[in-house]
Amino acid sequence: MKTGAKGKICQALLELADGKSAQDVTVSELIARAGINRSTFYYHFTGTHEVLEYMMDDFCAQYLSALMIPRGEVAKSISKSSQDALEKGVCDYIRKAGHVVPFFLQEPHYRLFAKRFRKAFQDYCQAHTIVQVFPDGHTEQLKRGVFYDYYVHMSCLRLFAVLECWAERNFSETEEDFVHIFDTLHNTSISFQG
Repeated sequence: MKTGAKGKICQALLELADGKSAQDVTVSELIARAGINRSTFYYHFTGTHEVLEYMMDDFCAQYLSALMIPRGEVAKSISKSSQDALEKGVCDYIRKAGHVVPFFLQEPHYRLFAKRFRKAFQDYCQAHTIVQVFPDGHTEQLKRGVFYDYYVHMSCLRLFAVLECWAERNFSETEEDFVHIFDTLHNTSISFQG
């Protein structure tokens, strides 16, 4: 999460909205907890809902960027060194920022988080080429259409489900455990190419 005024505002929202909707937290409560003035708050945000969206978008962007496939590699056959770096990056990020995920998965925020995650994942897909991997190892770019949309949708659901299950276990998995998650996500003839 960010530092400075934005970071203080986000941390204050986490503390004040634990167990209730972020929309139930007032700007006055936020600025008092964050130790900032009203004009600083409104310089960055228009309301508490926007703070929550910012936090979700920031988390999703950084989480998915940790999952970026190196340029020229295919997720299904990624090199061991790239896979190790990817797993370490994801686990390091979750250790640093995973405390916000249970907050996002609480009932008042769950649907918004799922929606924001989907949007971030669509942006993630724009940065990759989606390819079909043939048994002989060669790849062909998947053309846009129903099958492409289906693959993107299912990949997003799988990544979101991994995040939910991982949060239920308090992010206790290590890099070694994450390799099984990564293999499961990419155990298909359709894959991402960096």
